[in-house]
Amino acid sequence: MLGLVDRLRHTTVRLECRKTSGECVTGTAFFFTYRWEDGQVAPMVVTCSHVIRDACQGAFVLTRADEQGDPLTGWCERVVFDRFASFWRPHACFDISIMPFAPILQYAAGHGLRFYTPAFEENNLPTPPILAALTGLESVLMPGYPDGIWDEMNNLPVLRRGFAATSPNRNYAGRPDFLIDCACFPGASGSPVVMVGEPAGAGPEGVTLLGVLYAGMLHPLDESCPARAIPNNLGLVLKSESLQTFKALIRP
Repeated sequence: MLGLVDRLRHTTVRLECRKTSGECVTGTAFFFTYRWEDGQVAPMVVTCSHVIRDACQGAFVLTRADEQGDPLTGWCERVVFDRFASFWRPHACFDISIMPFAPILQYAAGHGLRFYTPAFEENNLPTPPILAALTGLESVLMPGYPDGIWDEMNNLPVLRRGFAATSPNRNYAGRPDFLIDCACFPGASGSPVVMVGEPAGAGPEGVTLLGVLYAGMLHPLDESCPARAIPNNLGLVLKSESLQTFKALIRP
């Protein structure tokens, strides 16, 4: 059985999108499952809307699983969908979209495959007592694919560590965001930002999903410099509470 950090890596999936303009981009998505009291479930994939917007084709790079459901690390499948943007439901106000997991399950069934896709759940979202205890100095982890970088042989993301730069229990600049002090680059958009064990986390193993990275701050340079801006190691994170706004729209 995988340890906590290894399972955390597998909650993400690499996205490869080809836009209608011909541009090819990479991004990060992660798995999230909604549940209802009557036993209904809705497994989803989550990413930033700007990653999949105008994507005429997209691919997930998924790790295969054995008959017991354990990962076959290094054995992966590139699952491609045409009209990719049409599979996603974007949020009306924020840079976040969800896609039902069903098309991936249909692909797996049609090809005799199983995929290893551990998901965050609603019990990983921060509760009011957890939010009230946050100071804005918490350590955070962020698995993703910055600049498309990944462990291709093992199909694993890069795992970055940083700190909250503003408190997740307050809205930054009047929006449901907070800042993290962590190197953030294109390709990491859609990465889950999590806290493990401090304070006592929301999930069964103390894993709290604080939010979703959607942008990195840039520092402008002198106009005479060939490079106009450089990352300043601050990332904008949409609070995970935004995921709950989809729930009423997707009930099976």
